[in-house]
Amino acid sequence: MARKHDRFEEMLLMSKPIKCEYCGGKMKLVRVGVYECVDCGKEAMDDYGKVRTFLEENGNAPAFVVSEATGVSSDVIQLFLEHGQVEIAENSPYFLSCKGCGCSLRYGKYCPDCYKGRLRKAFTMTILEKNRPESRAVALCIFLISTKLWGILNGKRNKNRG
Repeated sequence: MARKHDRFEEMLLMSKPIKCEYCGGKMKLVRVGVYECVDCGKEAMDDYGKVRTFLEENGNAPAFVVSEATGVSSDVIQLFLEHGQVEIAENSPYFLSCKGCGCSLRYGKYCPDCYKGRLRKAFTMTILEKNRPESRAVALCIFLISTKLWGILNGKRNKNRG
């Protein structure tokens, strides 16, 4: 998981304008995705700024249209969607699929239910990885309580109860 996050950070850094394309001056961040030359005042955008500006000006569009119009690759746009930097409009016929259960998403990789389940599992596994019996007992209790509460919150009853 850390490797994908590193890839996202690397991609953002690579698209950041460092020198002004007009005068060669240093660029400073003005607002998210937009940079300004400290010498001549010309503005430039990173990939996020290009995508965001296109969507603000043109509204909802498929990734391939945004990619063609901005010059930002579809893979980068996909990463923006997965990391919640941009989201698909509510009325759009296009959606992402949850990597856990396959339901439709407007942004991200997992729906709230799958995300909670993965978070609970990761938390439990982190505690279990410690090689202490008391940590394992605590982790097991947390897992059982959270699973039971999750079932109760979702209207599921214990099979042993009438």
